[in-house]
Amino acid sequence: MVTWQDGGTDRFPLAFLRRHCPCAACKEAREKAASNRGLHLLQGEALTATAVVRAIERVGRYGIRIVWADGHDDGIYSFATLRTLAAARGSGQ
Repeated sequence: MVTWQDGGTDRFPLAFLRRHCPCAACKEAREKAASNRGLHLLQGEALTATAVVRAIERVGRYGIRIVWADGHDDGIYSFATLRTLAAARGSGQ
């Protein structure tokens, strides 16, 4: 759960955060899957992706890094990104 300075809170399911990993490789894979209307096969890290968290680390004053149990830790979830994700979840996405 994230508690914002304005007193609001947001909860994020771990699977949702993993699906929305902000690292370049994950963004590229999401864009490729969205543009490919045919069969989408999982490859590389996506085959072993997990929503189990090993650690959460603060990154400066602007975000967090989630270390997933499968070792993936490239994405930095800025607080601005988390606000955007919270808004997207609120609109049913």
